[in-house]
Amino acid sequence: MASRLKLNDLLTRFSLSESREILFQKITPSSVSDWLKQTLNLAKNIPLISEKVRSEVIVMPILMELAKQNKHSFSIYSGATLDVEDDLKGECDFILSKQPNTYQIKAPIFALIEAKDNDIHQGIPQCVAQMIGARLFNEKHNNDTRKVYGCVTTAEVWQ
Repeated sequence: MASRLKLNDLLTRFSLSESREILFQKITPSSVSDWLKQTLNLAKNIPLISEKVRSEVIVMPILMELAKQNKHSFSIYSGATLDVEDDLKGECDFILSKQPNTYQIKAPIFALIEAKDNDIHQGIPQCVAQMIGARLFNEKHNNDTRKVYGCVTTAEVWQ
């Protein structure tokens, strides 16, 4: 979801305040499967020259591993369009929904991941716009999920 709006414009327009949570303090580490280790090891031999390849060979395998560890209790949508309103519509790199095994995105959307080439800060306004879009999507579908998480990654750095 491309946003022409700057971060401060989004925060002002939607009466939001900026807050960063360190989620890793709340997550219990788990073992990584041999499959993920092998997949990420193979990725070392692929030139990571675009957002697309970073998404395909690093981000998606990590999301698949998370889904497996959570008994596939959520769906992963890659490159799906989220169309909420004029300034908040477009393609999202990854959308995570608590409705498992559906072809259509269903509420609640609880997280969005934006993959960027090299500049993590470039993706933050885009991710915030996606998070706002997800919140509005959830409200439109009578799902009052108060928190929507967002992440911007270069596939090496995650924020």
